[in-house]
Amino acid sequence: MCEVFRHLITTSESKFEYYKVRDSGKGTQGSYQLGQEIKNYFFENNLLDHLEENSDEFNNNYRLKKEFKLKLSKRILEKLDDLYKNEDQDIIFTLKKDGKFDLRKTINNEVGNMWFSNLYDNNISKDVFIVRVFLERKIVEFDIESKYNLNSEKLVFESKQKIYYGAPGTGKSYRLKQDATMFGNNVRRVTFHPNMLYGDFVGSYKPFPSKQVETPITYKFVPGVLIKALVDALKNPELPQLLIIEELNRANVSATFGSMFQLLDRESDGNSEYPIDISEDLKLYFEDEILNDSFSSKDEQIKIREKLVDGLIFPSNLYIWCSMNSADQGVLPLDTAFKRRWDFEYFSVDDSFDEELFESFGKINVGKEKKIKWNDMRAFLNDKLSSFNVPEDKLMGPFFLSKNILNSEDFTVTKAFKNKVLMYLFEDIGTQYRNKIFNVSKLRLSFIRDEFDRIGEEIFKGSEIIQTEIISVDETDNIKKSTDHDGLGS
Repeated sequence: MCEVFRHLITTSESKFEYYKVRDSGKGTQGSYQLGQEIKNYFFENNLLDHLEENSDEFNNNYRLKKEFKLKLSKRILEKLDDLYKNEDQDIIFTLKKDGKFDLRKTINNEVGNMWFSNLYDNNISKDVFIVRVFLERKIVEFDIESKYNLNSEKLVFESKQKIYYGAPGTGKSYRLKQDATMFGNNVRRVTFHPNMLYGDFVGSYKPFPSKQVETPITYKFVPGVLIKALVDALKNPELPQLLIIEELNRANVSATFGSMFQLLDRESDGNSEYPIDISEDLKLYFEDEILNDSFSSKDEQIKIREKLVDGLIFPSNLYIWCSMNSADQGVLPLDTAFKRRWDFEYFSVDDSFDEELFESFGKINVGKEKKIKWNDMRAFLNDKLSSFNVPEDKLMGPFFLSKNILNSEDFTVTKAFKNKVLMYLFEDIGTQYRNKIFNVSKLRLSFIRDEFDRIGEEIFKGSEIIQTEIISVDETDNIKKSTDHDGLGS
C-alpha cells in the first residue's frame, strides 16, 4: 500500500520558471510547505523521531525513524546530476510554532541532507514535489514531477519512429547518440541480429530461477526491451521514453515485431491508431508490473487502465529510433508496409566530413617516403567505385576508420587502412570489381597487402589522379618544424 502526497512548487519557493529566470528583486522562501495532510499522516503513523538538540521554542525538528529508509527517485537524482546517487540520504522535517510542516533549506545543509539544498536551488515553479510512503516496506520516497519536459519544444518536431541510414562511417550511430540526449536517462537500447526473435524483443514465458530449494526453476513472463520501454512510457506519461534499435535490418523485422507491427501506426496525438488485444501472459505481467505497483498511486493506475481499455497501444511519449545500413552483407530487406510507418533520415557519404578536424588526423604511409591524408584517399576510392556504379550506401564515410584510429600515429592509421579498407574493397564491394580496382598481377588479398607496403597507392588503377595529394616525408617534417616554431614563438 502506497500513500501519495503532492506539493505544488510555488513561485515563492523557486527563482525559476519554465523558459525564464525570475528576477523579482526578492529572495525565495527557503522551504517547501508540505501541508496539514502529510503532517497528520506522519505523526499518526509514528514515522518521526524528535531532534531535541536541533529544536527551539519556534521550531521542532524531526528525522525519519531509523527503521525507515529515505529514497530519492530517479528524476530527482538526474536533476542533481547523480551527485548523491551513492550516498545514504537523510532529511529533517520542521514543525513550526504556527503549525506549518516544512522541509527547510537552512536546516538541511549537512552531509546526508545537503541534496535538499541543491534540489531547492534548482527547482522550477509549477513542478510537483511528491512524497510517497510505503508503510509495510518502511520506505519514504521523494519524487519530482515536471509540468513540462524541458526538451518538449524540440520533441514536438521529432518523429515517433525514425530510421537513420546511409553508408558505413557516415556518423549515423554518433548522431543517434547525440539526438538521444534529449531524453536524458530515459533511453533503452538494443542491437538486432539474425537470431533475434519475437520473444527476445517483445517477451515470452521462459524458465527463470526462483531462488527456492524445492523448486529452483519456475516459469514466468520475461519482458523484452520493447515491453520494458512501453512500461516505462505508461508509468511515466509526462516523460518521453526512447527505444534505440541499432542495425535494424539485421533481423527479420516482420517476425521480430510480430503483432506489435500494428502499433506503429500513430494518430495525430501520437498514440497508436489501432490497438491490439493484450495476450494473457502480457496481461498478468502488466497487472504485477504496473497495475499493482506499490510505487504508483491509485489515480496513476486508473489512468493506465483507461489508456489500455481498448487494447495495447504505443503511447504518445514512446519514441523508437533506429539505425541501419542497407549495403552490409547479411542484412534483410524491409518490406514496403513496414517502411511506410517510419520516417527516414539519410546520411550522405560526405556529411560528417570536417576539414579542420581531419587536418589534424594521422596519415597513411604509401611507400617509404610518402604519405597521404585519409580523406584524400577515401575520396579517390569513392570516386572510383562510383564510376563502376557501385551504390552510394556501399561507399566509405569519413569515419569508416574510427576517430580513435584516425587520431593515432601514422603507423596505426596505415595498419587500419590495410586491415580494414583493403579487405573491404577486396571482399565486400564485389568480386566483379577486383580487377577494376587493383593494379596488381595477383588478385589475392595477401599479395595486395604486400604490394601496398612496397608501392603504396600504385596498387590502385588510376592512381596518377591522386599524385598531387601525395605528401613527401620532407614536406611533413617541414610542416611539423614550422608548427613547432610557431608554437614556441607565441
